[in-house]
Amino acid sequence: MKSAFLPEWPHNFFGWFWLTDGDIRNALQTLEEKGLLKEPYDDAKESLRQSVPFLEDVTDPDWGYPNLLALVRYLEKTPESVCTTAPDMTCPLCGENLGNPSVQKTDGVWSWPGSLPHFVKEHDVRLPDSMMEHIEKKLALP
Repeated sequence: MKSAFLPEWPHNFFGWFWLTDGDIRNALQTLEEKGLLKEPYDDAKESLRQSVPFLEDVTDPDWGYPNLLALVRYLEKTPESVCTTAPDMTCPLCGENLGNPSVQKTDGVWSWPGSLPHFVKEHDVRLPDSMMEHIEKKLALP
């Protein structure tokens, strides 16, 4: 099974939570205040970026995918592969309810978070080219 963000992006997308720069800054400031931050802020931020993608790393407002609605429908309609009990989360950018953050979906080849359709449709997240090629073949899209 391929993760939607590996290997194209060198990230281990822990928990499938999108992180914004503000999220990182707040988390690192809290750690620093508690005396738990062992490296300078910029170094810690870069270390974290190697583990969890920042939303800015995967957005492309110029993408303009021509079959966006078909793509979003595909991402939404695939079966859930993993789901645990968790409180709903909201989008850090627009506040929309994204539902249970533990939901993972799969088409048998790729795996992605249940919130991915929202980020693709509303916030210009661009999927890896190899994932798009796979989806286009499954949907017979140009």
